[in-house]
Amino acid sequence: MHSACDWRPPLRPPTALPRSIRVLLLVAVALQLAWHVLAPAPQPAPRALPPVPAEAIAALAATGDRISVAAGLLLWLPAQIDRPGARQSFHALDYGRLRDWLATVQAIDPDGTHALTLAVRVYAQVDDPERQRTLLDWVHDAVREHPAERWPWLAEAALLARHRLGDDGRALAYARTLYQRTAPGQAPVWVRALPARLLAERGQYRAAADHLEALLASDGSADPRERAWLERRLEALAQRADRP
Repeated sequence: MHSACDWRPPLRPPTALPRSIRVLLLVAVALQLAWHVLAPAPQPAPRALPPVPAEAIAALAATGDRISVAAGLLLWLPAQIDRPGARQSFHALDYGRLRDWLATVQAIDPDGTHALTLAVRVYAQVDDPERQRTLLDWVHDAVREHPAERWPWLAEAALLARHRLGDDGRALAYARTLYQRTAPGQAPVWVRALPARLLAERGQYRAAADHLEALLASDGSADPRERAWLERRLEALAQRADRP
């Protein structure tokens, strides 16, 4: 029995509802559950890379533990790009700022190579010619400063520019930097011969042969097997250059 002060209506069992209403309620509940299960989780908006805080970075590097500072920045950088729940496409990145961050890491730890590796093997793999050129040109400049230690990354950059970017002129410029900036013995013969390979791929056989002749003259103390390889390549190029 309900008292006079009880304003609640008497409860009726669900079975008292019309069958059509009960079916609609079940469908509504099912749709609500499906929405919660299938709806994509809210994605936070990707954050743009901030400018390099030059003074703050310089202060950190001045503490003396430059390797730790560089390593910390290398860990921090991917975290800004691939945050959990907000994976950002490389196409959305400001590659000018990315280049500046990588250059900062390289300047803090000149003996390190992780920044160069990230530039060539990760970020330059993006399918965007302008972004590729931005990073490959930075690698070229960074290697030109210390060619004896950093030549492998410029060799990769030259091949990437040739075969992925399709920029023969840029690839040849990188390869010529390798030849001009490394002394005999500082880089493998195939690296110093890279301009000849690229020239031959462009059909410029005489120019390729001229490069190998200069290489044979300058690398006189090359390993006999390497010298024999160069001579075979020179002979093949000379034959193709002499064909009408």
